[in-house]
Amino acid sequence: MLTCYRYIELNPVRAGMVRRPGEYRWFSHACTVHGEYDAGIVPRPSYLAMARTDAERRAAYRVLFSEDLGAEEMEGIRAHTQ
Repeated sequence: MLTCYRYIELNPVRAGMVRRPGEYRWFSHACTVHGEYDAGIVPRPSYLAMARTDAERRAAYRVLFSEDLGAEEMEGIRAHTQ
């Protein structure tokens, strides 16, 4: 699931709409990575399972976005959504 979240949250970056996923205001990335409160965002179980504390989870999630998805990962997601 985390690969799917990465794929989705990196879409605006790939489309050239923003430089970083946290800049796209319609996704939860800024909340998830920076701990910005939003009453409409409920943490996903896979995110909560990443670490014990909020700070550790934010750091671990941030690492997921330190590099782009590989071509194989992207093709796998695209194949399964078709």
